[in-house]
Parts: sequence; structure tokens; C-alpha cells
Amino acid sequence: MYVKLFSSILTSSVWSEDLPTRVVWITMLALADRDGFVRGAPSGLARQANVSLADCQKALKVLESPDLESQSQEWGGRRIETMEGGWLILNYAKYRDLRDKETVREQTRERVRKHRAAKRTVTSVTPSDATQLNSDAGTTGPLDPCESTALVVVKPNGGHPRTFGEIKDHLSVVLGEVQAGRTARLRADEMRTLQAELVFAYWQAETGHERAILDDKRLNRLKRCLKENSGDVHELLYAVDGWRKDPTFKGLADKENRVLDGIENIFTDRARIERLAGHCPDRRKNKPHRMAVKYLEAAQPNGDGASDA
Repeated sequence: MYVKLFSSILTSSVWSEDLPTRVVWITMLALADRDGFVRGAPSGLARQANVSLADCQKALKVLESPDLESQSQEWGGRRIETMEGGWLILNYAKYRDLRDKETVREQTRERVRKHRAAKRTVTSVTPSDATQLNSDAGTTGPLDPCESTALVVVKPNGGHPRTFGEIKDHLSVVLGEVQAGRTARLRADEMRTLQAELVFAYWQAETGHERAILDDKRLNRLKRCLKENSGDVHELLYAVDGWRKDPTFKGLADKENRVLDGIENIFTDRARIERLAGHCPDRRKNKPHRMAVKYLEAAQPNGDGASDA
């Protein structure tokens, strides 16, 4: 089966994952049928990808999870869904339909480049050229988030990111600043604000509320919860996961058609947060939540929280 790999995969968030995850992802793309279905079991997929079963299972978990940095947010950044007999690549049809159009665009771009090269003797890069380069690469911003020198790149009315896209961009830039060594350890209130942004964005992706706004009331509720549990962002993220598993909420949804998935419903008080987070096996094993590890762990040296200084 032939599959075309778009060059944008090199600037996608999946390319920042570990090597086994990238290998498993490309293997699944190569194995998918026309509808994007990959037939098999983890053990067989591991053999075909030439990775260990443990690495394959870890990769599948990553690919099934929301990704706030994904360029495609139709499914909250998820790339696959486990189905009976295998997995479905969620945005496969979208890229399949783009193949022919993309080929035509690539050929047109090449003709334009050759025509311009024949007429120019000196090549210079202007701001508009840089914008076009970003467009060709499949992104509308800097190719590397670490190129930004500002910690807060989005300052809408109210002084903090409010929409799903703004929050995602802010978290990406902060992560880049930390990795580049340009951001010192954050103060307690700054860290709680970033943690609240991450929890809100994860809640948006998990519940399908990408249009929801992070207003001051929601931000303060999440920050209060973080203050009460000494900044345990993992607990709040697991509470979002546990909401779907909670018998009370499932019963209301099934019997009364009441889907109470609002921030105020999940983060009502300590007892409810503890109950919802407790539905998650990884929380009971004290495992850190992968979203917190990916976005915030580097900003908390030695894992002992942020500084109050």
C-alpha cells in the first residue's frame, strides 16, 4: 500500500516524541488501508515496526492521547482510536484527499521557483518571503517556538490567554523558553497560572469545548484548586480523565441526558476532585500525568514546585 508522507510531519508535534513512537506512527501510516484502518494487535505491530512490545504500547498510548501542540485539532490532537481488530487513524481521510491537490501545488511551486530564479540575480529574504516559507512548511508562526524571546506572547484583554489556540501557543512558547534555558524558575503564582492554563486546555480537548473561554472566574477556580492541593496539577488532569469513568456523571448522562462536563462540575470541591482522579489507575499508582510531564515538568527543577520568590 502506497502512502505519501507530507513534509509537514517534520514540523509536527509527533516528531518531537521519542524514536519508537515516531517509528510506530510511520509504520501505522504504511499499513493503513484506504479508510485509514490498521488491522492487527500490539504484538504484531511491534514486530512490524521492529520495536519492543513495551515501546509499542507506550507509543500507542501517546498516539491515542490529546496533543495540544498538534497542527490538527479536529480530535483534540489525537491521532488514532482503538477499534475492534486494530486502530483507526483519525485524520487519514483528510490527508488522503489532499494528496492529489498537494502534488499539483508542489509542481506549481517548483515551476514558480524556477521562473523566479531565472529572472533574479540576487536573492534576498524579506518578511513576506519568510511568511511564505512558514506557509510552505505548514505553519503560520516561527518554525521553532524557541526562537521567541518573550515569555508571554499572547496578552489579550484580561492579561492572560483565553482561547484554546492562545493557551496552546503560550504553553508551547513557555516550554521552548525553558528548554532553551532562557526562563528561570517560575514563582508560585506564575506556575499556578500555567498549570491552570494546561488543565483548562486539556479539559477543552477532552470534552470538545475548544470554543470555551478561560475567563477570570474559571482561571481563579483552577488556581484555587491548585493552591489547595499544593500545586498538584497531575491530580486536576486526572480528574478530567476520571470524569468519564465516574458512575454518577455516567448515570446522569445515560438516564437523564445531562452531560455535566463543565469546569464548575468537575472542580467543585476537594472531595469531588479526589473522587474523579481516583478513578484513574495511574493516579492511584502515583504516576505523573503525561500532559504535565510534557509541558511543565522542565519548569519545575528537581520536581519540588515553583519558587515563591
